[in-house]
Amino acid sequence: MVTDPSYEDLFAAAVGEARRQGMLVEDATAPRNATSVVDGSRVHYLDWGGAETSPAAVLLHGAWTTAHVWDFFSLEMRRRARLYAVDFPGHGDSDWNADGDYSRARLAAKVVGLIDELGLESLVLIGHSLGGSVATLVAPRLGSRLRALVLVDSTLLPQARPNAMAGLVNGQETFPSIEEFARHAARFNARRDPARLALSLRWNARQLPDGNWTWKYDPRLRERAAWRTSDEYEHLWTALGEITCPVLFVRAGEHSHLSEEAAERLTRLPTVQMVTVPHAAHNVMGDNPHVFNREVGEFLTRLER
Repeated sequence: MVTDPSYEDLFAAAVGEARRQGMLVEDATAPRNATSVVDGSRVHYLDWGGAETSPAAVLLHGAWTTAHVWDFFSLEMRRRARLYAVDFPGHGDSDWNADGDYSRARLAAKVVGLIDELGLESLVLIGHSLGGSVATLVAPRLGSRLRALVLVDSTLLPQARPNAMAGLVNGQETFPSIEEFARHAARFNARRDPARLALSLRWNARQLPDGNWTWKYDPRLRERAAWRTSDEYEHLWTALGEITCPVLFVRAGEHSHLSEEAAERLTRLPTVQMVTVPHAAHNVMGDNPHVFNREVGEFLTRLER
């Protein structure tokens, strides 16, 4: 009889894959699942532990994913920072918004509330894709509490062409088995082994009462209205112009979501440094975690100096 892997089994698989890819994993302890109530709803996050005196970093995932996209990064970087990886509302194990509003501004307000709940007075924000956009809106509201900002292949301007992730989540909704689910997902990222993906996908999958599998997020996130993006891009650029701390933009070497127009605008901002990670598509920290961790680690080292 096939049994579902436990949380410990899933995390052990992530540790094994991280080590297989050459990452330094000194502490293989699973992060603590924690929840805070912010403005009346539960926000789930992974607390990776560490000394209270360690620098703090808040990690924000992209659309339709979960806090576990940061596992490879956190396994290697937990030795030097206190990491908190957040599930956005409507994603993972956080509550869904009753009104279906998942605009960047709404998510940013929730992140600020969580940071206040955690009592973080000095921190780095690191956001991938949507998470980078949200982090950008959060940054000016933190003032001197924010030491640095890391944006990972965030869009920042409307895209002229559809991206692979949107095609993935807007396609088939349910699957008869987790293996079939993984084979479907692997078609959108040739770098992923379907056998390994069948394990890692569990973080972002839930089983329905009829036995089928589907995504672990609010289905309303498949609708454009949930994001309310009409004027949010200009709000992003206004926020970027207000940020005075160091900013690192990590761009995917392949099929980046950052347009050339947005890249040119970024280079004109004095606070921004840009690096490109080769052999990585949009999911940079999963496609090439070794180089990604090195680039972000070097940025944080310069910050400490």
